[in-house]
Amino acid sequence: MADAGVNGIRTYSWFLWMPTPQNMAAAKAGDLPEIERDHTKFLDYCQKKGITVLMGVGWNPVDFPLKAVNRGNGFKEFYIENCRAIAKEYGNHPAVLGLVLGNEVDNGATFAGDNYDQYLAIMNGCADAAAEAGLKGNKIILPALHDNPFAYGNEDADGSPVMRKHVQADLSKSFTATGINTYRGPNGILPQEYKEFLIDGKKIDRPLLITEWGSPYSMRVSGQGAEITGDMVKTHGDWVRGCWKQFSDSASFPFLAGGYYFEWTDEWWKAPEIKDGNQRGQHDFNPESSRNDAFPGRYNDEAWYGVNGVAVSNGRDPMVYWDAGANTPKAPDRRIQRNTYKVLQELFKG
Repeated sequence: MADAGVNGIRTYSWFLWMPTPQNMAAAKAGDLPEIERDHTKFLDYCQKKGITVLMGVGWNPVDFPLKAVNRGNGFKEFYIENCRAIAKEYGNHPAVLGLVLGNEVDNGATFAGDNYDQYLAIMNGCADAAAEAGLKGNKIILPALHDNPFAYGNEDADGSPVMRKHVQADLSKSFTATGINTYRGPNGILPQEYKEFLIDGKKIDRPLLITEWGSPYSMRVSGQGAEITGDMVKTHGDWVRGCWKQFSDSASFPFLAGGYYFEWTDEWWKAPEIKDGNQRGQHDFNPESSRNDAFPGRYNDEAWYGVNGVAVSNGRDPMVYWDAGANTPKAPDRRIQRNTYKVLQELFKG
């Protein structure tokens, strides 16, 4: 990453305790044990490489607020106390940029009825706890929102009434920036809309950090999924360059704070889901319904977003990740550097 000119990484699940039923009950009772997980060595290593870390704390919206049992078992309290402890432990570490909360928890189900109040309670509770424990005036705190109208202050324009929530006004003042995951491509106008509706219109002047942007390294050949090759390599590279030109244009939009390319390696085990939540043993391509002409390859194939491809190495069974006897992960897979790496290196290193 450092060789590519990367100066910041974003994580998604940063826990000092694992979110187990026991720890949730302990958090509700105000009796969490001593911290079980420490990330100091990782942060120290990032500092040596000149890379900052945006610590992520996220949860599945199906688990909260939609799962009724989790409203009373300490789920919310656990996440709040986790954020408080994170801020206390790492708030002064030079490698820490800040805390990002609730990745894409904002959706129609989460915003319906009293779910919205629960959404605000956990988001604001986490942000306020982190601010009080050491991040206020020291590090940034931001949500990671979908690229929907509410995220940039034009909520009344949303075609779905349940999504017309004034999220930016309802979020705590402990949030000092906005994170938006956007996949519009280089022809999008998110910075213009953010300025028009949120900064100028709502007078909410938070910096904008693009918390996800990128494109699958996949295409279709005669209707079949394939990795990008041939002339499409340049097309994909130009798409990446066009996006970064927009997201780094702080001369035109002083509130822009850059962004995080999604992502370092393929999530080849990811979508679409298979029975019982089992992980996949190979890359897969999404169905025709995932077509999205905003991408160079025209399909939102979630397994193919990586700057690096991934291949199973050392004869590992692709469905076996853990060596139970040795209590360690199986041998790591191979990373296969794509043209995207060279493009980002060109952009980030100039």
